[in-house]
Amino acid sequence: MKTQRIGVARRHFLGFGVGTLMGSPSVFAQAFPSRPISIIGNLGGALDMPARVVFERIKVNTGATVVVEQRPGGNGAIGLSPVSRAQANGYTLAYTYASALTLNPYMTKGLDFGPESFTPISALVQVGPVIAVKADHPAKTLPDFLAVARLKPESVKIGYSGAGTQVNLLRLQEATGAIFLLVPFRSNADAIASTLGGFIDAHVDTVATVVAQAGKLRALSFGGHPRNPQLPGVPSMREIVPGLDMITWFGIVGPPAMPTEIVSWLHAEIVKALRDPQVSDTLTKAGYDLVGNSPSELRALIREESVAHKAIAEKYKLGS
Repeated sequence: MKTQRIGVARRHFLGFGVGTLMGSPSVFAQAFPSRPISIIGNLGGALDMPARVVFERIKVNTGATVVVEQRPGGNGAIGLSPVSRAQANGYTLAYTYASALTLNPYMTKGLDFGPESFTPISALVQVGPVIAVKADHPAKTLPDFLAVARLKPESVKIGYSGAGTQVNLLRLQEATGAIFLLVPFRSNADAIASTLGGFIDAHVDTVATVVAQAGKLRALSFGGHPRNPQLPGVPSMREIVPGLDMITWFGIVGPPAMPTEIVSWLHAEIVKALRDPQVSDTLTKAGYDLVGNSPSELRALIREESVAHKAIAEKYKLGS
Protein backbone atom coordinates (compact mmCIF):
# COMPACT_ATOMS: atom_id res chain seq x y z
CA MET A 1 0.00 0.00 0.00
CA LYS A 2 1.55 3.30 -1.07
CA THR A 3 0.88 5.26 2.07
CA GLN A 4 3.98 7.36 1.44
CA ARG A 5 1.79 9.58 -0.74
CA ILE A 6 0.32 11.17 2.36
CA GLY A 7 3.76 11.86 3.76
CA VAL A 8 4.67 13.79 0.63
CA ALA A 9 1.47 15.78 0.99
CA ARG A 10 2.44 16.60 4.56
CA ARG A 11 5.73 18.16 3.51
CA HIS A 12 4.36 20.12 0.57
CA PHE A 13 0.75 20.98 1.43
CA LEU A 14 1.48 24.69 1.95
CA GLY A 15 2.12 25.22 -1.74
CA PHE A 16 -0.28 22.74 -3.27
CA GLY A 17 -2.51 24.11 -6.01
CA VAL A 18 -4.01 26.97 -4.01
CA GLY A 19 -3.53 29.43 -6.84
CA THR A 20 -5.13 27.06 -9.30
CA LEU A 21 -8.14 26.46 -7.10
CA MET A 22 -8.63 30.06 -6.02
CA GLY A 23 -7.51 31.98 -9.07
CA SER A 24 -10.80 32.22 -10.99
CA PRO A 25 -13.75 31.24 -8.76
CA SER A 26 -17.00 30.89 -10.62
CA VAL A 27 -20.17 32.74 -9.71
CA PHE A 28 -21.47 29.42 -8.43
CA ALA A 29 -18.53 28.99 -6.06
CA GLN A 30 -18.75 32.61 -4.90
CA ALA A 31 -22.37 32.03 -3.86
CA PHE A 32 -21.34 29.12 -1.63
CA PRO A 33 -21.99 28.92 1.25
CA SER A 34 -25.24 30.79 1.69
CA ARG A 35 -26.37 28.78 4.73
CA PRO A 36 -24.72 26.73 7.53
CA ILE A 37 -22.49 23.79 6.63
CA SER A 38 -23.03 20.65 8.70
CA ILE A 39 -19.97 18.49 9.41
CA ILE A 40 -20.98 15.05 10.68
CA GLY A 41 -18.14 13.42 12.60
CA ASN A 42 -17.90 9.73 13.38
CA LEU A 43 -15.00 9.66 15.85
CA GLY A 44 -16.38 11.00 19.11
CA GLY A 45 -14.49 12.53 22.01
CA ALA A 46 -11.48 14.78 21.49
CA LEU A 47 -10.65 13.39 18.05
CA ASP A 48 -12.95 15.91 16.40
CA MET A 49 -10.58 18.70 17.47
CA PRO A 50 -8.83 19.05 14.06
CA ALA A 51 -12.17 19.60 12.30
CA ARG A 52 -13.30 22.14 14.88
CA VAL A 53 -10.01 24.06 14.75
CA VAL A 54 -9.84 24.12 10.95
CA PHE A 55 -13.47 25.08 10.38
CA GLU A 56 -13.39 27.72 13.09
CA ARG A 57 -10.59 29.35 11.11
CA ILE A 58 -12.62 28.98 7.91
CA LYS A 59 -15.50 30.73 9.70
CA VAL A 60 -13.15 33.60 10.61
CA ASN A 61 -11.73 33.79 7.09
CA THR A 62 -15.01 33.59 5.17
CA GLY A 63 -17.89 34.25 7.56
CA ALA A 64 -19.29 30.78 6.85
CA THR A 65 -21.29 29.14 9.63
CA VAL A 66 -20.15 25.57 10.33
CA VAL A 67 -21.68 23.14 12.81
CA VAL A 68 -19.65 20.05 13.80
CA GLU A 69 -21.90 17.25 15.01
CA GLN A 70 -20.71 13.91 16.35
CA ARG A 71 -22.42 10.62 15.48
CA PRO A 72 -19.91 7.95 16.57
CA GLY A 73 -20.51 4.23 16.42
CA GLY A 74 -20.44 1.31 14.03
CA ASN A 75 -16.75 1.87 13.24
CA GLY A 76 -17.72 5.14 11.60
CA ALA A 77 -20.79 3.85 9.75
CA ILE A 78 -23.35 5.82 11.79
CA GLY A 79 -21.76 9.11 10.76
CA LEU A 80 -20.87 8.19 7.18
CA SER A 81 -24.13 6.61 6.11
CA PRO A 82 -26.28 9.79 6.13
CA VAL A 83 -23.59 11.73 4.29
CA SER A 84 -23.46 9.14 1.52
CA ARG A 85 -27.19 9.81 0.94
CA ALA A 86 -27.17 13.60 1.40
CA GLN A 87 -27.71 16.14 -1.36
CA ALA A 88 -24.48 16.93 -3.19
CA ASN A 89 -24.66 20.65 -2.48
CA GLY A 90 -21.78 20.93 -0.01
CA TYR A 91 -23.93 21.63 3.04
CA THR A 92 -23.58 18.14 4.53
CA LEU A 93 -20.06 16.76 4.86
CA ALA A 94 -18.33 14.04 6.88
CA TYR A 95 -15.26 14.32 9.07
CA THR A 96 -13.94 10.78 9.10
CA TYR A 97 -10.90 8.62 9.68
CA ALA A 98 -9.09 6.29 7.33
CA SER A 99 -10.34 2.86 8.35
CA ALA A 100 -14.00 3.95 8.50
CA LEU A 101 -13.81 4.39 4.73
CA THR A 102 -11.14 1.95 3.63
CA LEU A 103 -11.62 -0.98 6.02
CA ASN A 104 -15.10 -0.98 7.56
CA PRO A 105 -16.90 -1.79 4.28
CA TYR A 106 -14.95 -5.07 4.17
CA MET A 107 -15.54 -5.94 7.82
CA THR A 108 -19.21 -5.05 8.31
CA LYS A 109 -22.00 -6.63 6.30
CA GLY A 110 -24.99 -4.64 5.13
CA LEU A 111 -23.43 -1.18 4.91
CA ASP A 112 -25.12 1.13 2.41
CA PHE A 113 -21.83 2.72 1.33
CA GLY A 114 -18.36 1.78 0.16
CA PRO A 115 -15.01 3.54 -0.31
CA GLU A 116 -16.17 5.07 -3.61
CA SER A 117 -19.47 6.39 -2.20
CA PHE A 118 -18.10 9.82 -1.33
CA THR A 119 -16.50 12.89 -2.87
CA PRO A 120 -12.99 13.27 -1.38
CA ILE A 121 -12.13 16.84 -0.39
CA SER A 122 -8.99 16.75 1.75
CA ALA A 123 -7.25 14.93 4.57
CA LEU A 124 -6.70 17.50 7.32
CA VAL A 125 -4.18 15.70 9.50
CA GLN A 126 -2.56 12.35 10.08
CA VAL A 127 -1.05 10.54 13.06
CA GLY A 128 1.59 7.87 13.20
CA PRO A 129 1.07 5.40 16.04
CA VAL A 130 3.85 4.22 18.33
CA ILE A 131 4.62 0.65 19.32
CA ALA A 132 5.56 1.02 22.99
CA VAL A 133 6.91 -1.35 25.63
CA LYS A 134 7.50 -1.00 29.35
CA ALA A 135 10.71 0.94 29.97
CA ASP A 136 12.52 -2.11 31.33
CA HIS A 137 11.38 -4.53 28.61
CA PRO A 138 14.29 -6.65 27.29
CA ALA A 139 13.58 -5.75 23.64
CA LYS A 140 15.53 -2.55 23.02
CA THR A 141 14.55 -2.14 19.37
CA LEU A 142 11.71 -3.19 17.09
CA PRO A 143 14.00 -5.62 15.19
CA ASP A 144 14.69 -7.33 18.55
CA PHE A 145 10.96 -7.53 19.13
CA LEU A 146 10.29 -8.93 15.66
CA ALA A 147 13.07 -11.50 15.97
CA VAL A 148 11.42 -13.04 19.04
CA ALA A 149 8.01 -13.05 17.31
CA ARG A 150 9.52 -14.91 14.35
CA LEU A 151 11.41 -17.41 16.49
CA LYS A 152 8.49 -18.10 18.84
CA PRO A 153 5.20 -17.36 17.06
CA GLU A 154 2.47 -15.83 19.26
CA SER A 155 4.82 -15.55 22.23
CA VAL A 156 4.90 -11.75 21.89
CA LYS A 157 1.66 -10.11 23.01
CA ILE A 158 0.68 -6.74 21.53
CA GLY A 159 -2.38 -4.81 22.66
CA TYR A 160 -4.41 -2.58 20.38
CA SER A 161 -7.68 -0.66 20.24
CA GLY A 162 -9.61 -0.40 16.98
CA ALA A 163 -9.88 -2.37 13.76
CA GLY A 164 -7.56 -0.05 11.84
CA THR A 165 -4.73 -0.69 14.30
CA GLN A 166 -5.41 -4.41 14.14
CA VAL A 167 -5.01 -4.38 10.37
CA ASN A 168 -1.80 -2.35 10.61
CA LEU A 169 -0.34 -4.96 12.95
CA LEU A 170 -1.38 -7.71 10.56
CA ARG A 171 0.35 -5.81 7.75
CA LEU A 172 3.48 -5.65 9.92
CA GLN A 173 3.29 -9.41 10.33
CA GLU A 174 2.88 -9.91 6.60
CA ALA A 175 5.90 -7.72 5.85
CA THR A 176 8.25 -9.22 8.42
CA GLY A 177 7.25 -12.84 9.00
CA ALA A 178 6.65 -12.16 12.68
CA ILE A 179 3.56 -13.67 14.29
CA PHE A 180 2.16 -11.81 17.29
CA LEU A 181 -0.57 -12.65 19.73
CA LEU A 182 -2.86 -9.67 19.15
CA VAL A 183 -4.85 -8.63 22.21
CA PRO A 184 -7.84 -6.28 21.69
CA PHE A 185 -8.71 -3.62 24.28
CA ARG A 186 -11.64 -1.27 24.63
CA SER A 187 -9.33 1.73 24.99
CA ASN A 188 -5.69 2.74 24.89
CA ALA A 189 -5.84 3.39 28.63
CA ASP A 190 -6.59 -0.30 29.24
CA ALA A 191 -3.75 -1.33 26.94
CA ILE A 192 -1.29 1.00 28.71
CA ALA A 193 -2.25 -0.45 32.09
CA SER A 194 -1.70 -3.99 30.80
CA THR A 195 1.70 -3.08 29.33
CA LEU A 196 2.85 -1.39 32.53
CA GLY A 197 1.48 -4.32 34.55
CA GLY A 198 3.43 -6.84 32.49
CA PHE A 199 0.34 -8.66 31.19
CA ILE A 200 1.27 -7.87 27.56
CA ASP A 201 4.62 -7.04 25.99
CA ALA A 202 3.62 -3.93 24.06
CA HIS A 203 0.73 -1.87 22.79
CA VAL A 204 0.03 0.65 20.05
CA ASP A 205 -0.35 4.18 21.35
CA THR A 206 -0.08 7.87 20.45
CA VAL A 207 3.04 10.01 20.49
CA ALA A 208 1.49 12.31 23.08
CA THR A 209 0.83 9.44 25.50
CA VAL A 210 4.32 7.99 25.16
CA VAL A 211 5.88 11.40 25.72
CA ALA A 212 3.70 11.92 28.80
CA GLN A 213 4.68 8.47 30.11
CA ALA A 214 8.41 8.96 29.54
CA GLY A 215 10.33 6.84 32.01
CA LYS A 216 7.52 4.29 32.19
CA LEU A 217 7.07 3.50 28.49
CA ARG A 218 9.67 3.20 25.74
CA ALA A 219 8.84 3.65 22.05
CA LEU A 220 10.23 1.08 19.59
CA SER A 221 8.91 2.68 16.39
CA PHE A 222 6.89 5.57 15.01
CA GLY A 223 4.36 4.65 12.34
CA GLY A 224 4.60 7.76 10.18
CA HIS A 225 7.38 9.21 8.05
CA PRO A 226 9.67 11.03 8.65
CA ARG A 227 10.48 10.70 12.36
CA ASN A 228 8.30 12.56 14.82
CA PRO A 229 10.04 15.65 16.27
CA GLN A 230 8.73 14.81 19.74
CA LEU A 231 10.48 11.42 19.55
CA PRO A 232 13.57 12.20 17.45
CA GLY A 233 15.47 9.12 18.60
CA VAL A 234 12.71 6.71 17.61
CA PRO A 235 12.99 5.30 14.06
CA SER A 236 10.06 5.48 11.69
CA MET A 237 8.46 2.23 10.65
CA ARG A 238 9.72 2.74 7.11
CA GLU A 239 13.32 2.86 8.36
CA ILE A 240 12.87 -0.60 9.84
CA VAL A 241 10.49 -2.13 7.29
CA PRO A 242 11.01 -0.39 3.92
CA GLY A 243 7.79 0.71 2.24
CA LEU A 244 5.58 0.23 5.30
CA ASP A 245 3.81 3.08 7.07
CA MET A 246 1.31 2.72 9.90
CA ILE A 247 -0.65 5.95 9.74
CA THR A 248 -4.20 7.12 10.20
CA TRP A 249 -5.52 10.18 8.42
CA PHE A 250 -8.54 12.28 9.37
CA GLY A 251 -10.29 14.16 6.62
CA ILE A 252 -13.33 15.67 4.96
CA VAL A 253 -15.48 13.92 2.36
CA GLY A 254 -18.88 14.77 0.94
CA PRO A 255 -21.76 13.01 -0.81
CA PRO A 256 -21.11 11.55 -4.26
CA ALA A 257 -21.08 13.78 -7.36
CA MET A 258 -20.45 17.09 -5.61
CA PRO A 259 -19.92 20.03 -8.01
CA THR A 260 -16.25 20.72 -8.77
CA GLU A 261 -16.64 24.40 -7.86
CA ILE A 262 -17.78 23.59 -4.32
CA VAL A 263 -15.10 20.94 -3.83
CA SER A 264 -12.49 23.47 -4.99
CA TRP A 265 -13.81 26.15 -2.62
CA LEU A 266 -13.78 23.80 0.36
CA HIS A 267 -10.32 22.43 -0.42
CA ALA A 268 -8.83 25.90 -0.91
CA GLU A 269 -10.28 27.14 2.38
CA ILE A 270 -9.04 24.06 4.23
CA VAL A 271 -5.50 24.60 2.90
CA LYS A 272 -5.68 28.29 3.79
CA ALA A 273 -6.79 27.41 7.32
CA LEU A 274 -3.99 24.85 7.74
CA ARG A 275 -1.48 27.50 6.66
CA ASP A 276 -2.56 29.75 9.52
CA PRO A 277 0.21 29.71 12.18
CA GLN A 278 -2.23 29.47 15.08
CA VAL A 279 -4.04 26.51 13.52
CA SER A 280 -0.86 24.67 12.56
CA ASP A 281 0.70 25.28 15.99
CA THR A 282 -2.42 24.04 17.80
CA LEU A 283 -2.66 20.86 15.75
CA THR A 284 1.07 20.11 15.84
CA LYS A 285 1.22 20.49 19.62
CA ALA A 286 -1.73 18.09 19.88
CA GLY A 287 0.35 15.44 18.08
CA TYR A 288 -1.05 15.75 14.55
CA ASP A 289 0.89 16.10 11.30
CA LEU A 290 -0.72 18.49 8.83
CA VAL A 291 -1.74 17.18 5.40
CA GLY A 292 -4.09 19.29 3.25
CA ASN A 293 -3.78 17.03 0.19
CA SER A 294 -5.84 17.53 -2.96
CA PRO A 295 -9.16 15.80 -3.72
CA SER A 296 -7.47 13.66 -6.38
CA GLU A 297 -4.67 12.68 -3.99
CA LEU A 298 -7.15 11.73 -1.30
CA ARG A 299 -9.17 9.71 -3.82
CA ALA A 300 -6.03 7.80 -4.85
CA LEU A 301 -5.11 7.20 -1.20
CA ILE A 302 -8.58 5.83 -0.42
CA ARG A 303 -8.33 3.46 -3.39
CA GLU A 304 -4.85 2.24 -2.43
CA GLU A 305 -5.76 1.66 1.20
CA SER A 306 -9.03 -0.02 0.26
CA VAL A 307 -7.26 -2.58 -1.92
CA ALA A 308 -4.76 -3.42 0.81
CA HIS A 309 -7.36 -3.53 3.58
CA LYS A 310 -9.74 -5.69 1.57
CA ALA A 311 -6.97 -8.25 1.03
CA ILE A 312 -6.11 -8.37 4.74
CA ALA A 313 -9.77 -8.49 5.84
CA GLU A 314 -10.51 -11.39 3.48
CA LYS A 315 -7.32 -13.33 4.30
CA TYR A 316 -7.86 -13.15 8.07
CA LYS A 317 -11.68 -13.30 7.86
CA LEU A 318 -12.09 -10.10 9.87
CA GLY A 319 -15.42 -8.60 10.86
CA SER A 320 -18.97 -9.86 10.83
